[in-house]
Amino acid sequence: MGGRVDGNVETLRRALAQGAWPKASREPDDVLIERGAALLAAQGARAVSHLDPNYPRGLSDLHTLATISLGSSRIRRAPEKCSPVVFLRGPWKSRRIVAIVGSRSATLDGVRVAREMAAFLAGHGVAVVSGLARGIDAAAHEGALEAGGLSGAVLGTSLHECYPKAHAALQERLASSLGLMTEIFPGSPHYPGSFSVRNHLLAAIADATVVVQGNGASGSLITAGAAHAMGRPVGAVPWDIYEALGAACHLLLRQGRTVLIRGPEDALALLGPEPSRHLAPQALVAPESLGERESRALASIGRVPRCFDDVAAASGLSASELGAALVELELLGLARREAGGRVRRAAGV
Repeated sequence: MGGRVDGNVETLRRALAQGAWPKASREPDDVLIERGAALLAAQGARAVSHLDPNYPRGLSDLHTLATISLGSSRIRRAPEKCSPVVFLRGPWKSRRIVAIVGSRSATLDGVRVAREMAAFLAGHGVAVVSGLARGIDAAAHEGALEAGGLSGAVLGTSLHECYPKAHAALQERLASSLGLMTEIFPGSPHYPGSFSVRNHLLAAIADATVVVQGNGASGSLITAGAAHAMGRPVGAVPWDIYEALGAACHLLLRQGRTVLIRGPEDALALLGPEPSRHLAPQALVAPESLGERESRALASIGRVPRCFDDVAAASGLSASELGAALVELELLGLARREAGGRVRRAAGV
């Protein structure tokens, strides 16, 4: 743990010197930094600088954001505030990511759409991210996890806080899946506007964003606007003209910047052609060099496709553990997913 604490200390010191976040305490910088590093290490979390090769892909594009109007929602993010440091818990490894966002007060139909869309994407090896809020966010997270896929949350709080508190168990599941991400200094309270700022990160780390439901002042418009500003595809689900929570989606569609999402297949199509899942033979990693989780997953997969539940039962891994292991095996060229969420070994393994 000592090495991790030291690494976090150095990253936090550089970030604080750059003015990466406002000081909300009168305590000396060294006290804040040491305490923050210890809190991160206690959770197995880390501070990652924009100079780090493990800095989440896409976040560097935040500097392209200017002031953009979308209905009553506006994006204001100065170029110098492009997340020089983020705080991460979990692996944060995925080939493709889609953000599913929408209202906290979603209708039953909205929740169903978000859950089914997330499950479909997860079945095609796509990680689903959202903001851990009630309604659409929670439905998207749960849909992906229950389908055996990966899901991660971008928080408007520090890693050590959970909002809403009722989602504490879900937050822990996400930490063991794709992971948790925030800009809030460890141990610091959230502040007015931190949840809106969170939406910028969601848009930046996602390859595409889908808005499921929201009113005319929905925070999902901030996410959609940021995604559009960074050149990411945005989709919106249409609703009955009398549905108040269809206002955000209808606004986006009327502006002509958004793709109409008629079902989960359209959400997947936003990503465009899937990159090749095959690595060159010389890039393959020997199975004997894998970690225990990946080894157990690979040992339970044959050359004939097996459904996710069968692999989970054979490996003894939880759904979140197996989902993370499969992503790692795919990245290493040792496994691949098939239609319907089934998995098998890659050719030659």
